[in-house]
Amino acid sequence: MRHLAAHALGSLGRRRGESLTAGLGLALAVALHAAVVFLAGSGLRAWLQGAALAPALTVTRTVAGNPAPVDTRDLAWLRDTPGVHSVTPRVWGSLTLDEGASVVLIAGLDTPLPAGLTGRGRSPRDGAREAVLGHALARRTGLRRGDTLPLAVPLRVVAVLPAESDRWASDAVLTDPPTARALLGLDAHQAMDLALEPGNAQELPVLRAKIHARGPDALLVERAALEEGYRRALGRRGGAALLGLLPSALVLLALLAGRLAGPTPALSREVATLRALGWSVGDVLWARLFEAAWVAALAVAAGLLGAHGYVFSLGAPGLRGWVLGQDHGGPLTPAAAPRDWLLLALYGLVPYLTAAVLGAWRDAVTDPAEVLRG
Repeated sequence: MRHLAAHALGSLGRRRGESLTAGLGLALAVALHAAVVFLAGSGLRAWLQGAALAPALTVTRTVAGNPAPVDTRDLAWLRDTPGVHSVTPRVWGSLTLDEGASVVLIAGLDTPLPAGLTGRGRSPRDGAREAVLGHALARRTGLRRGDTLPLAVPLRVVAVLPAESDRWASDAVLTDPPTARALLGLDAHQAMDLALEPGNAQELPVLRAKIHARGPDALLVERAALEEGYRRALGRRGGAALLGLLPSALVLLALLAGRLAGPTPALSREVATLRALGWSVGDVLWARLFEAAWVAALAVAAGLLGAHGYVFSLGAPGLRGWVLGQDHGGPLTPAAAPRDWLLLALYGLVPYLTAAVLGAWRDAVTDPAEVLRG
């Protein structure tokens, strides 16, 4: 086997142009498909991280298709319902900033933020008229910790969220619930929704039925349904992007067609000479397999590494909005599983190696004298 591998390396040197062309085409096809897979995986991970922050069941209502406040007194019975672990009123809404030039999301915090989200700052204190800003909002307005956010109720900035939070809080203004109510014009008994956590996930169908029975206009959103919606949305976007990259698949098909069409005359004579010198069909196939494996392995590795750098170092310009949407902010973090890497590698390796071996086999079983006479 060692002499077959050495012969394969020599063949690569003799056919540098052909090997380089095939390798570049294969690397491009693998890189484009890998970029879509990496983007979809990273986006899904970010969306699921945001969904994990949502309650198991959100109870709200809509008027004319828009979110409307709920009266917490109407749903006070939920606190005493068996199977309900906790019910938390949540206050949030939109306000314009800079004379309508931008819209910010006001949200009241019932519990302090984790230290990793506040950095050197801290969570706002009740009644202190303080706020934590989303990273994108702070960057756009130029506000920093210690500055004042000019709203109807001026708020002192005590922290700025990290860039990673832009996926779910890019334009957020997080403050205490009383201040949020004052800004949004809500009274003490009003909230935009109720965050409900059951004692057992199996209780959710029963709780949904009870809530609908006592409040037919209630809108219920489950965290599990939210996560499933994210998976389907990314699946559709990723599939559409792969269809748009069909030309790259055609590049790979063209390479395979060239391999299946048969070796070049020079290669055919080389194979015939090896057969005349006593090489078996198996020796020829192993030599061609080694040669194709070198090309395919280097091309696939280059394609995968190139796609990884394009997505996670450069931010996937030109492809990010196509796969994730224009509103997906924040840096991208790798989320591809080992299975994804393996499937992408097989996508490039298996068809290329199969085509190379089939082409070599067709030449190897041909009578060497007939080839050399031609």
